[in-house]
Amino acid sequence: MGMFYTKCMNIEDEATAGKTRDRGWEIGVRRTLPMSARKLWETLVTQPGLGYWFSSDDDIVFHQGAQFETSEDTTAEVVGFKRGELIRMRWHPSSMNFPSTLQVRVLPSGKDAVLAFHHDRLESSEQREEMQEHWSDVIDQFEELATK
Repeated sequence: MGMFYTKCMNIEDEATAGKTRDRGWEIGVRRTLPMSARKLWETLVTQPGLGYWFSSDDDIVFHQGAQFETSEDTTAEVVGFKRGELIRMRWHPSSMNFPSTLQVRVLPSGKDAVLAFHHDRLESSEQREEMQEHWSDVIDQFEELATK
């Protein structure tokens, strides 16, 4: 009987993976890339890297309180910023009913660096899956750029 209970719990856990108690759904995607944290940050906030994740061809300057609109009709407001390490934004694509929170981090890892996207306040498990695929694709682009 204990084995049956464990199996049921595992099925339930998989069905609710990424569900928070009070803030909707969330996803985190991260990867270690073969470049220094300083180089990864510079790549993240300048072209072409900026265009990979922010959907903008324009150069922009991130700072606390800055507001932007991407070329894909997403509005963004910077609500947390630490140069070289963190950009936290209220992120509102026109396709979403309400804003979510997007956090982009660069973390040193020896001579390499970790690029991490954490996206929460998502509306559904389907949207969570979409964002997992999207941010994984973005990181793939950064990895391709880093290995050129």
